[in-house]
Amino acid sequence: MILKQNLTNHIIVFGFIWSAALMVGLGWYYFRFDTDYIFVMGIFYFIFILPAIYLHIEYYLENRGEEIEIRPNAMTIRRKGVERTFQINELDKIILYKSANLDKFSIPLSAMEYYRYLRIITKGGEQIIVTCLMTRNLEEVIRLFDGVKFERKKSFFCTLKWK
Repeated sequence: MILKQNLTNHIIVFGFIWSAALMVGLGWYYFRFDTDYIFVMGIFYFIFILPAIYLHIEYYLENRGEEIEIRPNAMTIRRKGVERTFQINELDKIILYKSANLDKFSIPLSAMEYYRYLRIITKGGEQIIVTCLMTRNLEEVIRLFDGVKFERKKSFFCTLKWK
């Protein structure tokens, strides 16, 4: 499996923001382009999406130009012309940072809840980050690392800066 950022993942993760913008636009049309409506809803909309935009930029910058290839017994990371390979037995643990509202039968209530990532920690202390901009199905990536300790941390705001 090869993981890298692509336009489809960017659009899908950003989808909640697009749908919220459509709803604000339809409301503006319904209220006959009232300037008071767009002022109030515009402020609410930008406060609502600002954390998601921050996470999107943070995730993009973290994995920009990076490619991760996962094979049954090893993981290869390519970034800026440098290639590093880790055997599965060199990995200490995998931590999934994800909102509880992304679980089965749950409903995300804000745009920032769609952002999630994996922190893969090697026995040497190095950390590899796999964000939802590289793959939408992080659980599938976890299944590929059979035998590596797994931990899940529920977080409403999954920034890379918090551990």
